[in-house]
Amino acid sequence: MDASDPKVSIVIPNRDGATPRDGLTFLDMVRDTLGEQSFRDFDVTVVDNGSGDDSPAHLREHWPEAGVVDLGENLGFSAAVNRGIAASRGTYVALLNTDIELSPDWLELLVAELDRDPRLAFVTGKVMRHDDRDVIEQAGHDFFTCGRFEPRGLDERDEGQYDERRATPIVTAAAALYRRDALEAAGGFDEDYFLYCEDGDVCLRMLLDGYSGLYVPEPKAFHVRGGTIGANQDMPRFFLVRNALITVLKDLPASVLVRSLPKIALYNWGTLSAARREGHARRVMQAFGSFLRMIPATLRKRRSVQRDRRIEPAAFAAQVRTDYPLRSRLGRLL
Repeated sequence: MDASDPKVSIVIPNRDGATPRDGLTFLDMVRDTLGEQSFRDFDVTVVDNGSGDDSPAHLREHWPEAGVVDLGENLGFSAAVNRGIAASRGTYVALLNTDIELSPDWLELLVAELDRDPRLAFVTGKVMRHDDRDVIEQAGHDFFTCGRFEPRGLDERDEGQYDERRATPIVTAAAALYRRDALEAAGGFDEDYFLYCEDGDVCLRMLLDGYSGLYVPEPKAFHVRGGTIGANQDMPRFFLVRNALITVLKDLPASVLVRSLPKIALYNWGTLSAARREGHARRVMQAFGSFLRMIPATLRKRRSVQRDRRIEPAAFAAQVRTDYPLRSRLGRLL
């Protein structure tokens, strides 16, 4: 890195962030919250993912100091993040959604954590609801080897129950700080995911490289629930199911994967059963079909990921959840 490079590069994927929603213009909201940060050694890159509104023009007029990468079409979250990281130079990379507000000390506190521990690859603070700031969206994130991604503390009222620092195997890319060297060594975000689970996948690959992740409670982010995606739940359902299966096939060491196979089967049977009751079985079956078609490419990636792994399977398993996440007699037995 050149001496003139910033300590932190903030990368913000954007799609239609100049369009007001419920009285909020997300690009202006994230611009204003960054303007209030106590830590100032950062630059900003906004990656426009084929917006249908006037986001690039809005940025030139209202946020001229931000760099803009205009993709011209929607290439997906992972591709947008990768392009933003490639266009920036900071030692650390902060990823932010547009629908985020931050406590003024957010960057300062998270930078201090990465400065303190060179084996720490990613760190996050407490993520709260934007419209009810005493309700937790997540306080770190668990990953179950059956393929479940579970935010800690989701929808709980904050009464101090998550006020202790603790390791986390995953952080949400909606508001997190990463060590650039660790991100690049892990190969960046997998663009085949397009949307969802890509942030969990890249974190797991950094764990396999011997790095660690951390949740600290003091810095807070306030997230507009569904702000960047909107009310459409059909698209998230497809990608969440498919990409979770890709993740377990690609990232779990062989011994962990084999032991987890019955749980993976039970969990996905439960997903399909719930979808049938709710009238969404067709979409889940489409996700299963897409996963099956992607198995050859995923296995090629798996060989690379597992070949470069720097920790033993037991050390990886100790950082994730190998128990079954749902109440069932068979789940308890497994």
